[in-house]
Amino acid sequence: MTAESGYYNLAGRFSKRVAEMPGAVALWHEGQEWTYAELSEMSRRVAGWLEREGIEPGSRVGILAGRGITAFSGILGASWAGCTWVPLNPSHPVDRLSNLLERAELDTLIVDDAGASLLPRLNTPQRVLTPVDPPAKPVESPPVPCGGDDLAYLMFTSGTTGVPKGVMITHAAIEHFLVVMQDRYQIGPGDRLSQFFELTFDLSVFDIFMSFGNGAALHVLPESARLGPAAFISGQKLTVWFSVPSAMVLMDRFGQLKPGAFPDLRLSLFCGEPLPAEPVPKWTAAAPDSVVENLYG
Repeated sequence: MTAESGYYNLAGRFSKRVAEMPGAVALWHEGQEWTYAELSEMSRRVAGWLEREGIEPGSRVGILAGRGITAFSGILGASWAGCTWVPLNPSHPVDRLSNLLERAELDTLIVDDAGASLLPRLNTPQRVLTPVDPPAKPVESPPVPCGGDDLAYLMFTSGTTGVPKGVMITHAAIEHFLVVMQDRYQIGPGDRLSQFFELTFDLSVFDIFMSFGNGAALHVLPESARLGPAAFISGQKLTVWFSVPSAMVLMDRFGQLKPGAFPDLRLSLFCGEPLPAEPVPKWTAAAPDSVVENLYG
């Protein structure tokens, strides 16, 4: 269910791709792959747990997890259930997390192992889905239809200029963004997108839903490769790279922008910081078939 029918749900596009290409790879993380069918089942189990716990559409579901299968299935599952998802980073200081948990007014929380280790030090909602909980039965119904003015997600700013601010994004707003991005970039089956951004950074929404909504594969950049991701880009045969410009600068500094290094790239997108002109010619030589676009503004 998407805007075409007058209703919205970020999981709607994903569910269509599941029906069309269940065996295709949806997610790569730390050497493991999940197909669209496998990711769908895990996401629908999250939606089933929310339903079993009495979490109604429109409720706020916190995702206290790193960039792994728990987070992605949690985001999709919360969306499937018609809920608003709120990403929280378990690597952030406990004091910051406590403040955000209080301000977010969550109805429930989904955690991975890192998030679960923090629970004794946090004031969390009464209902928390942890990795050791028995899996719920996956829902068989389609994603819950939401209105355009309903909240798709709530994301807090970094707080570098003061107290983090909660930014509320409606379904109509994010749907419009995804339509415009797809009209420009034409992501589809066969594309392999990078997942560079932390889930608490709004650019991660592009990574997630441009991939899962259009039949592409999402490849999560390992933390160990963040300072020098050239081998990851070439090894995973990425077709779309999206990062902050400083990633390009570091690759240049480390001598990783060799001519022809990234033959599979067709799109190189940069945002989040000003894009310096100096390393761009080296990048275009490394990715000779790629368009380079600066989305910072």
